[in-house]
Amino acid sequence: MEENRKKNNVTPPVRPGQKVELEITDLAYGGNGVAKYENFTIFVPLGLPGSKITASITEVKKNYAMANMNKILVESPHFVKPVCPLFSVCGGCQWLHIDYAGQMKYKKKFIEYALKTHSGVDNPNLNEVIGYTEPLYYRDRAQYKPGVDKGVPVLGFYRANSHDVVKVNECFIVNKKINEIASIISAILEKEKKKVTVYDEKTNDGYLRHVAIRVNSKGESLVAFVVTESIARDYIDEAAKELSEKVEGIHGIVLNMNKNKGNRVFGDSEKIIWGDNFIKEQINGIEFMLEADTFFQINTGMLSHMLSFVESHVKQGARVLDLYGGTGALSLPLYKKASEITVVEINPHSIELFKKVLANNNITNAFAVAGDAETEASAIIKEKQPDVIILDPPRKGVHADVLKSVIENNIPEIIYISCNPMTFARDVKELKEHYELVETIPVDLFPQTYHVETMGYFRIIKR
Repeated sequence: MEENRKKNNVTPPVRPGQKVELEITDLAYGGNGVAKYENFTIFVPLGLPGSKITASITEVKKNYAMANMNKILVESPHFVKPVCPLFSVCGGCQWLHIDYAGQMKYKKKFIEYALKTHSGVDNPNLNEVIGYTEPLYYRDRAQYKPGVDKGVPVLGFYRANSHDVVKVNECFIVNKKINEIASIISAILEKEKKKVTVYDEKTNDGYLRHVAIRVNSKGESLVAFVVTESIARDYIDEAAKELSEKVEGIHGIVLNMNKNKGNRVFGDSEKIIWGDNFIKEQINGIEFMLEADTFFQINTGMLSHMLSFVESHVKQGARVLDLYGGTGALSLPLYKKASEITVVEINPHSIELFKKVLANNNITNAFAVAGDAETEASAIIKEKQPDVIILDPPRKGVHADVLKSVIENNIPEIIYISCNPMTFARDVKELKEHYELVETIPVDLFPQTYHVETMGYFRIIKR
């Protein structure tokens, strides 16, 4: 017995501060390189498969250790020089140093690993990742965080693994129009530095909390200054005037009031400073209205692939139930094909926009249900008896009660859009006794990061 305990309580072969030579053999979900030292797992930030490095151990746990890279002895074949000078400092991107083919390879491996270890499905019918033709400057929306650098207010993003703000002059994954707008605002903040007070989420003091910018495919833009008061200070008015005069396609500038403590981005009220409080986006012939805080895919250039996947698995005349539906981006384009579309959404503001989209596009066979999918699913599924359910949940995946309702009501088909391979695999396991996973297609909505979307089509198993 004593001998067995000693075998099970293996002492890690490394200690904090120890210098080791490692070969990176894989990437972990989250972006860290994976190496083995005497068969003990070590994670190395920025490590790339195929490279050999020297590193210093920073943290040791029972089953793994963390290490920082000191020197590259052999470079990875996937390495490319990052285009951004702030790479590894700013927390926005993790993979600017990996060639795009390598990014596609390891995103598929993440999904393969998750399904192999957590789904219980032997053949998930996994396709290649659908990549983006332009993997830079693709984000249609950015939320800048104001900070202070040497007494000067700046706009930027959080430093990796912290809430410290890094000044960003150009972000290589956001739309170039967003960069242009942010640059103008930054210059005004610097010029008016004595008047600008940046919000501190620890003390709940300060005025300027965020600057949110979104653009549409036509190049029209919407800017929101998120502040703690209902009055626009002079430099906000100055920024609005300069933006409206200098930036082509500015459609609206708003003041959003957020007096809540903590790091929530948007408040519940806003007023227009200039123009409108929305921009419009044309998706498959439907005109959507997007406000500053509207949840919508931030890479509309890749949305067509998701819509094609959804449309290909919906039969003519089908009754469609879209849970976690937002403003209906995935389901409303089906209105000519489906007999009825029901969208369930917890955010009342998204429901309001959804109804405006219906009115503006003369859609008469779609309906909204305001409520939480987790609590409303059972009753709605029983009432509507849909032919197909669209699931597009947050990162935590689909709630167990929702899956239970789907299974108990024998819904013929499920279309599942996931932003987390592990929770997707977990939910596949819950469904596998009742549904066949017919097709799985990864799509890269977030180049230069480790994030990947997974599209799955399930068909009920007939007994």
